[in-house]
Amino acid sequence: MLTGQKRILIIGASSGIGKCCAEQLIRKGHIVAIAARRVRPLMEIRRLDSSRVFVRRIDVCNRQTAIKRINELIKAMGGCDIYLHSSGTGFINHSLRWQPEKETIDTNINGFTALIMHMYKYFVKQGHGQIAAITSVAGIRANRYAPVYSSSKAYQIALLAALRAKAWHDKCPITITDIRPGFVDTAMAGGNRLFWVATPQKAAKQIICAIEKRKTIIYITRRWILIGWLMRVLPERLMARL
Repeated sequence: MLTGQKRILIIGASSGIGKCCAEQLIRKGHIVAIAARRVRPLMEIRRLDSSRVFVRRIDVCNRQTAIKRINELIKAMGGCDIYLHSSGTGFINHSLRWQPEKETIDTNINGFTALIMHMYKYFVKQGHGQIAAITSVAGIRANRYAPVYSSSKAYQIALLAALRAKAWHDKCPITITDIRPGFVDTAMAGGNRLFWVATPQKAAKQIICAIEKRKTIIYITRRWILIGWLMRVLPERLMARL
């Protein structure tokens, strides 16, 4: 369990997993700062407890403004103990059109890197902290349905592992939690014939449990550990046929 009241910053809290995490953490009594491109859903979340919830509009693709707003939220909370990055995008793109892939790169690689690095340096200076980021099972093995999305998630997994190794080497008490969902019932996961689909509420509950236990890697739901293992060991030609 998270002992005592924590100050938690969530990027991408306007819908889906991020929204459910924010709501559950607020109900647990924590101080929560929430940010996303859409402000109206954030203000609805703030109604749960306006004295402990802080809101800013953030577009992760705008690095300078996003970092400025993050710093404003941290100041409003009086500091930050946990950073949860739940902002991401991706598209099924059989024709390999450039615009959706550019949006994916801007959000999942450029924006992700800028904000994760900023918070890592903040926690180093503070002397403690936890970064939790939602990557994906898709990042274990790139796939033909969403080439850039799956590749961007592989990048995220690698970056979190590199920062975890750096924290260990530098003896800096920063926990890096890599959250790898399978299918979750959100707008971004739209599609037919999906299996093992979790509700955002169930996903959020397991994510918060992993953060509380300071886990390094977690699959959502836990049964996706099996899929992750298969994705690592299956031959490339077999994977291409799936």
